[in-house]
Amino acid sequence: MRETTVKNLFRLLAALLTFGVVTAQDPVDKKSPSESSRIRMEPWPQEVLDAASRIPVQEGGRIKPLHTYAGFQMLRLNGKRTFETEWGEKLKPVAWFLDCLFFPEQAWDYKIVRVDDTKVVKAIGVDTAGKNRRDRFSMRELEGSLQELFKQGDALSEKKPDERNSIETQIVTLSRTLPRLRYILGTFDFARAKHDVSGLPGFDKVFPGKKEVRFLDLAPKFSGLGEGLQAPAKELEDRVYDLLEAIRITRELSKYVHFLPPSDSKEEEYLACSDVVQMLLRGEDVDREQVAMLRRIEALSDVRKDMAKFSSEFKAFSDECVKRATDRDEFGKVDLEVGFYKSDWFTRAEYAFVFAFLCCAFLWIKSRAKWVYRVAWATAISGEVMLITGIVLRCIIRSRPPITTPYEAILFIVGVGVLLMMFVEWTRRSVLPMSIAAVAGGLGIMLASWHEGVEKVDTMQPLVAVLDTNFWLSTHVTTVTLGYCAGTLAALLAHVYIFGKIVQLVRRWLGYKLIPSKFYSDLSRVIYGVLCFGLLFSTVGTILGGVWANDSWGRFWGWDPKENGALMLVLGFLVVLHARMGGYVREFGIALCGVFLGIIVMWAFWGVNLYNIGLHSYGFTETKKAVTIGYYWVEWSVLAVGVSVWGIERLLKSRAMP
Repeated sequence: MRETTVKNLFRLLAALLTFGVVTAQDPVDKKSPSESSRIRMEPWPQEVLDAASRIPVQEGGRIKPLHTYAGFQMLRLNGKRTFETEWGEKLKPVAWFLDCLFFPEQAWDYKIVRVDDTKVVKAIGVDTAGKNRRDRFSMRELEGSLQELFKQGDALSEKKPDERNSIETQIVTLSRTLPRLRYILGTFDFARAKHDVSGLPGFDKVFPGKKEVRFLDLAPKFSGLGEGLQAPAKELEDRVYDLLEAIRITRELSKYVHFLPPSDSKEEEYLACSDVVQMLLRGEDVDREQVAMLRRIEALSDVRKDMAKFSSEFKAFSDECVKRATDRDEFGKVDLEVGFYKSDWFTRAEYAFVFAFLCCAFLWIKSRAKWVYRVAWATAISGEVMLITGIVLRCIIRSRPPITTPYEAILFIVGVGVLLMMFVEWTRRSVLPMSIAAVAGGLGIMLASWHEGVEKVDTMQPLVAVLDTNFWLSTHVTTVTLGYCAGTLAALLAHVYIFGKIVQLVRRWLGYKLIPSKFYSDLSRVIYGVLCFGLLFSTVGTILGGVWANDSWGRFWGWDPKENGALMLVLGFLVVLHARMGGYVREFGIALCGVFLGIIVMWAFWGVNLYNIGLHSYGFTETKKAVTIGYYWVEWSVLAVGVSVWGIERLLKSRAMP
């Protein structure tokens, strides 16, 4: 039996508030699954979704719309940006996020947490009967095992990433992901909380005649309630303890979403609901406008089931959020970012490139179909325009050049490569360059999307310190990336050459008509031109990188892995071009060299991060390591096959000679 007094209990709470103690296994809702049911009975109105999308939120050092914030939260949990409920309602990120905020009892049962291997959750005690190997779980299914998950996650975090097996890595990832969902579900708990204070000593004087007190009414007066109170009757001790525990949980769960800008324009950090709540509980001075925002949320929670009334009040709440951000001159690009993600320019461009490739494939069969050629040309150009539009919009939103992250660099390389190939197609009209442009465009955007899905973080995050300069990003990084682009494009063209030669051998063996040698001569000249382009930009970019290094670190060259990679690429271009000029390599040789240069590009652009050392080492993940090593195996295999085909071709030519 506890013998603490009310006064000591309040002091205990004050200590908890001071040190921020929280038990992560405390659930938002104690209902059993059988008691949980659909509460929001009608879809979210479009005006509510639009208003919510443009609410400014601060995360990762930048102001972004709730549309972006919710999208990456869902991507991190679900692996994609759509979710279907058990009753067949398809939710996009903003609709799901609103359910988490205003209908957490319902969202608590959403099977939105994707687990790639159920052995992960089985290891922490979750029942996996009836589940597939890769399946989705709800927070309610996982809540009983959260304590074990966090315990194992903390223990495994001490191991180096390369020492963990697949299951251990997934446990660590899940232990870092689930708290996000849990805090999101509890963000507005303070607005729904009503505490029973009837009969509690001391409360009748502060709240005369009230049986239930709302959290925002209780919090400002809470710090003084413990003074002068006597020990309560034994039957009241449990109620006092439960009240303190409920207040502690309420204040902790509302700390994740930062959307309350301070009135002081000099303050940069937005506040979460819990920040305001803690100041109220401590009796500190609080921004009245921020408290008013919490009152608006409280009023919205009261009318959440009346969608018509909720819509009008939520629109006013969104307008107030926008106004406060606008007054601080922080809203200017929020609407532009919402429009950017809703337009989904890169996915549209990907579809255009795929359609253009299908048209090109038809032209390889029916080369005289001029109208198909025109359709293919128009579709490929429209895909390039949409790709460039998306890249330009990202530059405007970020006020940065388009190569600050691997995600952006991939898109930039793809855009430049497609543009070069379409220029070649315009000069030669041979369908092949346009086919390569369509393939490169489609696969490149797919690679960028894959990268985003693997990272599952906002691709517009603030830059790491080493990149935080627009001048050098616009000069050195852009220029050297154009060199990477040329090396990648040359490698792609070289693959076409080698696989074409394989097809040529098969056709010879089957007795079919051979592809004219002019095709390979033209392709070889295109590879040569791309290599010349790459040498120019790689050399200039590497020199500019040394100038930047001297400006930042006081030395022009330090043999850093990234610097070595750039130098190797420049030397590779020089060796190949000199070998061609000297007659040491010809058409087939320059294609083989193109594949080898593609391997160097991969190592210089991405592979050096695998060492996890050096001034340029950032963005390392186990998945990237596996993909990079897999790429090396494939490319060395292609190179070996190419050398074999070259040898067979030389042998056949020697036998055909008189």
